[in-house]
Amino acid sequence: MRFHFIRHGKRDRKIGDPSLTSEGREEAERLARKLASNGIARIFSSPLARTRETAEIIATILNLDVTEDSRLRERMNWGDIEGQSFDEFMAQWERCNRERDYQPRVGDSSIEAGRRIEAFVSDCYLQSSKDTVIGVTHGGVLADFLLNVFSSEELSRISPKFCNDPYSGEVVRECSVTTIAYDGNQYRLDAVGTILNDMNSVAQVRPIIVIGPERSGTSVVAEMILTWGAYPGELESLRKADVQNPRGYFEYLPIWDFLVDMGVNWWDPGFQERLSEKASDPHHRQRAAELVAQMEKGGRSWVWKDPALSFFLPFWNRIWKDPIYVVCVRNPSDTARSWAKFTLPSDARDKDPFIQANLLRWHYIMLLILSNTEDGESKIFLSYEKLMKDPADEARKLAMFLNAECGMIDSGSLSTSAMAGAVDPQLWHNRSGATPEANLHLKNLYGFVAGKTVIPSEPFRPEDFPLPPGWRDTVVTSERQARIYRDKSGPTNT
Repeated sequence: MRFHFIRHGKRDRKIGDPSLTSEGREEAERLARKLASNGIARIFSSPLARTRETAEIIATILNLDVTEDSRLRERMNWGDIEGQSFDEFMAQWERCNRERDYQPRVGDSSIEAGRRIEAFVSDCYLQSSKDTVIGVTHGGVLADFLLNVFSSEELSRISPKFCNDPYSGEVVRECSVTTIAYDGNQYRLDAVGTILNDMNSVAQVRPIIVIGPERSGTSVVAEMILTWGAYPGELESLRKADVQNPRGYFEYLPIWDFLVDMGVNWWDPGFQERLSEKASDPHHRQRAAELVAQMEKGGRSWVWKDPALSFFLPFWNRIWKDPIYVVCVRNPSDTARSWAKFTLPSDARDKDPFIQANLLRWHYIMLLILSNTEDGESKIFLSYEKLMKDPADEARKLAMFLNAECGMIDSGSLSTSAMAGAVDPQLWHNRSGATPEANLHLKNLYGFVAGKTVIPSEPFRPEDFPLPPGWRDTVVTSERQARIYRDKSGPTNT
């Protein structure tokens, strides 16, 4: 059974039981039109005016009745205590947020308020377990419910912003939709605070940036995002599949042409600083803006995937508007060996100097990614190993994240099944599972980013994961030697 919990529209800012503003009524109308094709069977509402008005607007457009249910009422309401000032109300409210079992003078504790919605969900399920139901409620009690029934790890997977500050109102905004499923025993969280509007598919056009070290699963993740519905650019502009990547690379070739023009000597010590300077150069900014404009012509959120983008984030972060980052995480030892097979002839692939240099590549690239996405709120880290072992679960996780970020109501199992179908576990050739013991900082860094696949908001401190002395010379020397091997042996064959 599915529940769409809707926070009421914008209301008048005054004590007591205020009504919706004109903007709030318009929000409810727009939302109702988006919900019209979602098979809603029943609508329930908190008895307060702002929720009741929101529910009635939606019900009119959906041709349904509204049933009041006091269990959807807010935890506490300013004006319930006669003569209470706003500061006094907020002091009580914030204490309830901090101390979830604290009982305010009037109203419920955070835990008890959340249990009200638990009881509401259970009763709706017993009445009709196949329906899709709307519950128009309030931001505080909805957050209380989510904190009651979902772990911090699950909440962080779907909405790191909510997990960081569930009561801020920045995620569960007015007229947003939070979607859960319930089977009579377990809850599943599908979206938190989705904002919808009148566009055909998504609330806003946003760039989805797939990054990660080479051979960490960026291609398969890009294909999943294309299957979800993102625009990849004109198909003739995408890098073609070959024997080394038989399902395709999904790389937009005009990006590479532009990066080459900017300079691809990314191992130079001053390369990152020069990128920041180039982001202020009118010529480069204009060319970058033209590339972005080409993607926005698709009229929907769009995706770029290229491992080289990891080196250029200081530039692009000043060009992209509100990017969504999808970071691919794979065991560095397996990544290093896969990259050696991808770039070297067979007689050189297992040579230790190349493997060690590839481990350093992984270390440096991951530090760049973490440093340049730390301030971004819209990001998800995906484990390559989990993706290969359980494509359906990881597809659901990715779909829910993208739905929430791009303002889409979950399209259900068909969409996630198609996304999972992009994963071919038979292409998982390097799967040692070993972690590099020689470099403790690299091992710790892998443990840290593996943890971010569960809790992406974990703060990053680059000083905890330093690269070893001389790492840059090791990588540059290795690349020079690899070119010599390739020139002698011809194209690689994996």
